[in-house]
Order: sequence, then structure tokens, then C-alpha cells
Amino acid sequence: MPATGRACSWSRAWDFNLDRWLHARMAVLRSVENGFALARSARNGLLTLNDNRGRILAGAATVPGCFVSINGKVDLVRETTFYTRTGDWFAWVCLTTFVVLLVFIILRRLQARQEQ
Repeated sequence: MPATGRACSWSRAWDFNLDRWLHARMAVLRSVENGFALARSARNGLLTLNDNRGRILAGAATVPGCFVSINGKVDLVRETTFYTRTGDWFAWVCLTTFVVLLVFIILRRLQARQEQ
């Protein structure tokens, strides 16, 4: 998610009963790494409200056929994080390393074939 200067984001999701906790926590992680609060609504999942530090301020499990809501108060403060300052450099380093190693392996195999 690119840094846009927002202090809070609203996310819709459609979870399944088995993975609702994991999906909710992954969304919290993404909001923390980008420095904003998150209000998350989910069908068959968890409604959560967290601040920009990852603290869950309110949460409830949805129930099919029933109306579920949460209330909470969150400070809308945008934080600059290491990720928002530096971006996806680690992913690019991993991709570059993979490509360099792949080229190295291919060249080595070609060289071994030529020597035979």
C-alpha cells in the first residue's frame, strides 16, 4: 500500500471462519507498517478498529444473519515509518539477488555443457 498521507483507512473484507483472525491481524500489520489507523469490516470475519501502533481498540466477530457493529475512538495521527520512508527496497534486493543467481546458474550450466 503506498503512502498517501492518510491518517485512517477503512477496509472491507470477506473472511471465512477459519482464517478470520489471521486476516484481521495481517490488516493490522499493514496499517502499522504504513503508519495509519484502520477500521476493518468483514463478512464472516472480524470487525476491528486499531490505531497506528497496532493496538486493537475494538473488535467483534460477525455472525451470519445478524447485525454486528463496533464503536471506538481512535486518534487520527499519521506516523512516518521506516517502510513509508524507504519503500519496498528489501523486496527489490531479493528480486535482484534471485535474478543474479538464476543467471549465474544458467551460465554455469552452459559453460559445463561446452566443456563436455
